[in-house]
Amino acid sequence: MAKRRKKKKSNAFPKVILFLLVLACALTVGFVYAKYNPEVQETNNDIQEISKYLDENILLEANEDLVFPLSIEGYDDIKLKWSTKNSEIISEDGKVTKPSYLEGDQKVTIKVEYLIENSDTLFNLAWGFLGTKELSKEFTILVKADDATALEKVNLIEAGILVPEYTNCNIGLLLEDKIFESVKIEWTSSNNSVINNKGEKQGLGEATLTVKLSCEDVEKTNSYNIKVGEELPVVLDQDVNFDSLKKGSYSGDLETSNIKFVNAIFTEDEEGKVDEESISENVDKVVRIKSTKDSNGYFVTTKKILNPKEISFRYGLKSSDASKVNKNSFVKVYYSLDNENWTLLTENKITSDKVDYEKELDINNEVYLKVEFVTEYAELTLDIDDFKVTRSINNNDVIEALNKSFSTKFSLSRVLPLTTIYGGVIEWTSSDNEVINQFGKVNRKEDTSKVTLTSKVLGFANDININYDVNVQGTNSVLPVEVYFIDLGKYGLSDCGESIYIKLGNIDVLVDAGDDIKSSNQAIKETIDLYSEDKIFEYIIATHPDSDHIGGMPFIFENYEVKNLIQFNGDHTSNLYKEYVSAYENEGCNECTALESYNNQNGCKRIIELGTDVFIEILNTQNYEGKETNTRSIVCILDAYGVRTLLTGDADNGSNSNLENDYKDTVGDIDILKAVHHGTANGTTSAFLEAVDPETVIVCNGNYLGNKHGHPSPDAINRIYQYDSSIEIYAIVGGDSEECSETSSGSYKCEVEDGMVDRNGTIKLTINESGYSISSEYYEDKPLEFSSTNYWKNNPLKEYAYQ
Repeated sequence: MAKRRKKKKSNAFPKVILFLLVLACALTVGFVYAKYNPEVQETNNDIQEISKYLDENILLEANEDLVFPLSIEGYDDIKLKWSTKNSEIISEDGKVTKPSYLEGDQKVTIKVEYLIENSDTLFNLAWGFLGTKELSKEFTILVKADDATALEKVNLIEAGILVPEYTNCNIGLLLEDKIFESVKIEWTSSNNSVINNKGEKQGLGEATLTVKLSCEDVEKTNSYNIKVGEELPVVLDQDVNFDSLKKGSYSGDLETSNIKFVNAIFTEDEEGKVDEESISENVDKVVRIKSTKDSNGYFVTTKKILNPKEISFRYGLKSSDASKVNKNSFVKVYYSLDNENWTLLTENKITSDKVDYEKELDINNEVYLKVEFVTEYAELTLDIDDFKVTRSINNNDVIEALNKSFSTKFSLSRVLPLTTIYGGVIEWTSSDNEVINQFGKVNRKEDTSKVTLTSKVLGFANDININYDVNVQGTNSVLPVEVYFIDLGKYGLSDCGESIYIKLGNIDVLVDAGDDIKSSNQAIKETIDLYSEDKIFEYIIATHPDSDHIGGMPFIFENYEVKNLIQFNGDHTSNLYKEYVSAYENEGCNECTALESYNNQNGCKRIIELGTDVFIEILNTQNYEGKETNTRSIVCILDAYGVRTLLTGDADNGSNSNLENDYKDTVGDIDILKAVHHGTANGTTSAFLEAVDPETVIVCNGNYLGNKHGHPSPDAINRIYQYDSSIEIYAIVGGDSEECSETSSGSYKCEVEDGMVDRNGTIKLTINESGYSISSEYYEDKPLEFSSTNYWKNNPLKEYAYQ
């Protein structure tokens, strides 16, 4: 059988070479044509001429409407399209709305795009191939603030007036307007024999000081009641009603709020019942002390109190023990200089009555106080509530009060405080009167100025001198702080997680990094790569060891340089945690725990300065050393130009029902709250909201509202709206959540077909001197508010209100 003859292989190499040569020739011809095409060259020249014209004619300081040309005469084929980054100040058609005096001068970025109009196909091909890349240009225009209105002047002067309720010395009164020099100030006293209209002490007693402020057609009158005495004012040193304290057990000693409790628990008064026999007016927690004839229950202050003046509390036997009054039982009050040797002040025999105990003290020393319960019965319990100790003020109180009332951030003039809440007269001096004078009048320079203001407080035993280093923001552009709450579930795979990127110029901070999911990593990387200038993180904050917060950390350490890591206390047993540890150890960055940072230990800092008037403060939740991962979450405040954003991680109440109570009173008022733990039902309590008083809430979530964890919970959302219906809530995610069912944990899980419905995407918070604004990836400068989402509006969840 004859063999089939093999077909000879053709050699394709010459053909490839030929094709490449032809292509190279074509490209060369195209390049030469494009480069030397006279129309392309002429258009490039025209753009350069237009750009030069705009540089010479666009005003960089605007006090009236601007003219934005849509074309330039002689360049008819190039149209101009204008846009603005702050249309409220400068609109796209050039209308200028001057900011108010309180808003201050504003800098607005205006962008112009060059639109080429040419119907020639060859030209368009050539232009697309080698046309200029500079088809837009930006201008920064300063718009000066309007002059202060008469009402603004009066309000600003009024805000600087302070009259203490009680004093034993002269007080500083604002007698003339040194800021605007146009507000008339008139004081009258109802009793000149006590204090005159200059604030000078004339005798003892009570009086009413009345001030009338007038400017043009605006007039305001305010009255202040004041009592003048011989001794220093008295302040509360201890004021404890026990409501926020943990229940505990009799077997263990408890220590909180500067008080140690022995043989005591915290429980609802009268088992939660309110009646005539209750020692409290409302259902609240009391300290219940158990004593036996061999062992006494008591509580004692753990810090010394200087010159205590009065001690008071309410006490009574528990209802079931109310009849046990035949044997002797006593409440005894002691004081001690050393917490070892005790001196008896009083002892009161216990009867069946409820007693409001008050005792004036005459102790001119620094002492501990103890309240002890003794009985001859085998066992007896006593309820105590509303424990208070007052004392005379000291220099530290005056300094602390002044510190609380004085802000070191200046961008506008304001009246410097002339007295304290305890009285006294404050005299101010300035290291640079051209920037801030001794009255608080500000003259801003182009660059930020540092000035030292010194207050001298007169009228107390010793003069008190306090220096304040203040920054006066310059008129040059202030870098905005940008905070990105990243949409980790934009690609539909991440059902939970959180990552927050903070940017100030080339300073980058990342708080958490979502889960170890490629789509989450991609979402984070897109955001960072789009906005970061140097791809270097000055700080990474890992709030707690759950996977949806640190899972993406190895990816961050692998792809970016990290200089400093602030992380939770303690460790975790998961493999993911081990990968996280390995990643940051390989990076070799500086490491600090939350407590090291809070305590300023080992080179770590509680206040992390990012820039002038921009810093992050690490708070102490009192739970950083707990076992449960969420309760270990780092909680911090981003303070940017006075706008305060509280970042809470997953620090909900969870297994620790008092976590929020443990730290809520240390926060102060905030502007923006990142909802705790993705909006879980175990967080964002009514008491917490009252303590921090936010005006905007951001909900970070994964894939869609009502995900497998029931985040966010309708309970938490309702609590926010019920606390203040004007609060605006913005969630990253959305979803067409029509069917939602209650889970075993009491939350809700929703079924979603399209997670992109009502989705804000990455939420951007922009902060500058004048305040803050919220925008989002898909809704731009008009993000979708939570109450307008399909999730909230079109299903019964909103009726599931927290009671």
